Amino acid sequence: MIKGYKADQLQERCDEYNRNGVEMYGEDAEQMSLRDYTEREAENDPNFFSWLFDTDEEVTDEQMEEYQEWLEEL
Repeated sequence: MIKGYKADQLQERCDEYNRNGVEMYGEDAEQMSLRDYTEREAENDPNFFSWLFDTDEEVTDEQMEEYQEWLEEL
């Protein structure tokens, strides 16, 4: 089960990413949505799903389905 505070933490990270973009590139810096940020993290961070599901086990098909449904709600 994905805990509610995980979305909050991802939102904080996404906001920081967007702030850093503005600081580096100015007001015209492209802003990333929470969903896009989350998808990017899932693709690039090999530990993302372990963190998201609080497990050291391999992610199950059921967890991936839960992730996809959760992602749709972001």
